[in-house]
Amino acid sequence: MGRYGLFTRLAMVVIGAVWTAAGGFLAYSLDLTSVTWRRSTAWMFTIAAGLLCGGLGLLKTGLTPDRPKTFEDEIPDAHPDIGQDDWLYWDD
Repeated sequence: MGRYGLFTRLAMVVIGAVWTAAGGFLAYSLDLTSVTWRRSTAWMFTIAAGLLCGGLGLLKTGLTPDRPKTFEDEIPDAHPDIGQDDWLYWDD
Protein backbone atom coordinates (compact mmCIF):
# COMPACT_ATOMS: atom_id res chain seq x y z
CA MET A 1 0.00 0.00 0.00
CA GLY A 2 1.25 3.46 -0.77
CA ARG A 3 1.90 6.23 1.67
CA TYR A 4 -0.97 8.69 1.74
CA GLY A 5 -1.17 12.09 3.38
CA LEU A 6 -3.70 13.19 5.95
CA PHE A 7 -6.00 14.96 3.49
CA THR A 8 -5.92 12.04 1.06
CA ARG A 9 -6.89 9.64 3.83
CA LEU A 10 -9.64 11.98 4.99
CA ALA A 11 -10.99 12.19 1.44
CA MET A 12 -10.89 8.38 1.12
CA VAL A 13 -12.84 7.97 4.36
CA VAL A 14 -15.44 10.59 3.45
CA ILE A 15 -15.96 9.39 -0.13
CA GLY A 16 -15.92 5.75 1.02
CA ALA A 17 -18.59 6.48 3.62
CA VAL A 18 -20.76 8.26 1.05
CA TRP A 19 -20.38 5.44 -1.48
CA THR A 20 -21.09 2.79 1.14
CA ALA A 21 -24.18 4.62 2.35
CA ALA A 22 -25.44 5.17 -1.21
CA GLY A 23 -24.85 1.54 -2.18
CA GLY A 24 -26.47 0.26 0.99
CA PHE A 25 -29.48 2.51 0.57
CA LEU A 26 -29.86 1.52 -3.08
CA ALA A 27 -29.62 -2.18 -2.27
CA TYR A 28 -32.07 -1.78 0.61
CA SER A 29 -34.58 0.24 -1.38
CA LEU A 30 -34.62 -2.23 -4.28
CA ASP A 31 -36.77 -5.23 -3.55
CA LEU A 32 -35.35 -8.63 -4.50
CA THR A 33 -38.65 -9.60 -6.08
CA SER A 34 -38.35 -6.67 -8.48
CA VAL A 35 -35.29 -8.32 -10.00
CA THR A 36 -37.13 -11.55 -10.60
CA TRP A 37 -40.19 -9.82 -12.06
CA ARG A 38 -38.35 -7.34 -14.26
CA ARG A 39 -34.88 -7.99 -15.59
CA SER A 40 -34.40 -4.28 -16.22
CA THR A 41 -33.61 -3.64 -12.55
CA ALA A 42 -30.90 -6.31 -12.34
CA TRP A 43 -28.30 -3.76 -13.34
CA MET A 44 -29.41 -1.62 -10.41
CA PHE A 45 -28.25 -4.33 -8.00
CA THR A 46 -24.96 -4.44 -9.88
CA ILE A 47 -24.54 -0.71 -9.37
CA ALA A 48 -25.50 -1.03 -5.69
CA ALA A 49 -22.98 -3.84 -5.17
CA GLY A 50 -20.29 -1.86 -6.98
CA LEU A 51 -20.92 1.21 -4.84
CA LEU A 52 -20.90 -0.90 -1.70
CA CYS A 53 -17.67 -2.73 -2.55
CA GLY A 54 -15.95 0.42 -3.78
CA GLY A 55 -16.92 2.34 -0.67
CA LEU A 56 -15.77 -0.43 1.64
CA GLY A 57 -12.48 -0.63 -0.25
CA LEU A 58 -11.94 3.11 0.12
CA LEU A 59 -12.77 2.91 3.81
CA LYS A 60 -10.33 0.04 4.33
CA THR A 61 -7.55 1.84 2.47
CA GLY A 62 -8.19 5.11 4.28
CA LEU A 63 -8.25 3.57 7.75
CA THR A 64 -5.38 1.06 7.63
CA PRO A 65 -1.98 2.36 8.72
CA ASP A 66 0.99 2.69 6.39
CA ARG A 67 3.91 0.34 6.39
CA PRO A 68 7.18 1.58 7.90
CA LYS A 69 9.28 3.74 5.57
CA THR A 70 12.42 1.63 5.80
CA PHE A 71 13.06 -2.07 5.95
CA GLU A 72 14.91 -1.72 9.24
CA ASP A 73 11.86 -0.19 10.93
CA GLU A 74 9.66 -3.20 10.20
CA ILE A 75 8.86 -5.66 12.96
CA PRO A 76 10.97 -8.81 12.58
CA ASP A 77 9.30 -12.12 11.80
CA ALA A 78 8.42 -14.47 14.61
CA HIS A 79 10.34 -17.30 12.90
CA PRO A 80 13.32 -15.68 11.19
CA ASP A 81 15.12 -18.94 10.28
CA ILE A 82 13.44 -19.53 6.95
CA GLY A 83 16.60 -20.38 5.04
CA GLN A 84 16.78 -24.17 5.17
CA ASP A 85 14.28 -26.62 6.51
CA ASP A 86 15.60 -29.26 8.92
CA TRP A 87 13.35 -32.01 7.61
CA LEU A 88 14.96 -31.81 4.15
CA TYR A 89 18.44 -32.63 5.45
CA TRP A 90 18.25 -35.76 7.55
CA ASP A 91 21.35 -37.37 8.90
CA ASP A 92 21.02 -41.04 7.94
